[in-house]
Amino acid sequence: MTDEGMVCGPSSGIHAARGSVRDGLAALQNFENLLRSPRIGPRSIGRIVGELRGSCAAIGNALDVLIDELALREPAADVVGQLSSHAREYMRQLDAALLRADRGDLGAKTRIALENDVHRLSAELGALRRLIDLLETATRARPTELEAAELVEASINAMASNGSAHGPGVGVLASLPLAPLAVITDPRAAMHLVELGVGWVAAAGVRFVCVTVSVSEGPLAVVHIGPGSGGAGMTMCTAAAMIAPSLEVARLAAQCLGASFTHQGTSCELCFPARTSGSLRSAPASS
Repeated sequence: MTDEGMVCGPSSGIHAARGSVRDGLAALQNFENLLRSPRIGPRSIGRIVGELRGSCAAIGNALDVLIDELALREPAADVVGQLSSHAREYMRQLDAALLRADRGDLGAKTRIALENDVHRLSAELGALRRLIDLLETATRARPTELEAAELVEASINAMASNGSAHGPGVGVLASLPLAPLAVITDPRAAMHLVELGVGWVAAAGVRFVCVTVSVSEGPLAVVHIGPGSGGAGMTMCTAAAMIAPSLEVARLAAQCLGASFTHQGTSCELCFPARTSGSLRSAPASS
């Protein structure tokens, strides 16, 4: 991990770490695309392998900075330690894969093995980065009131345009309430939670997902995500890739928002504090 001075330093250090991770993962995805191209020869691949090996330490250090910052905000959360362990293991595997390629002849067999390793690790590191982003947002939540329907629709639109999510393709259909139902939450964090819910269901092999919004006592807005069927209004999306800490992160992030995230079998459920038109009408008049 990074030393305390780096973690407690100015916010510019955190911004720089985010940029390093973003740029490093973009370079990894670009390399994956180059590996698939028959026009890129072994010499060019070998040069890029050397450059990526040189940047691995910078990516790992930047992940440490971001995770250490989360540990300061949530010191009792075991899942932050899990994120740290997974970050180090992914970076170790990436460096080992690049080292094998650097020492090999980069023939067809070596190149295919490297492509498979880079594809998997790019997906896992991307999923890890999104979990870090979710906890960063949830621990600095700015709750606001928005329509539950808008939250779900925005989440589906985000998944439909997210070509770098690395998860499986899935059809998503929303079943929304007719009556106004406002959730009180941080919009960005809540969207990430809905996306994780769809990712969990898709990871179980479900290819058509239904996101249903209802209201329960509290009042609470209940977002149920489970198997559905294709039909009119369905949107084709790229689900979020899931890694081992994903569910624990989702539960912690929901808790930070005053919400809850539960799962069972091939379904999961999010419950947010809400306000209905009825609760607004029944509120006592101010004197």
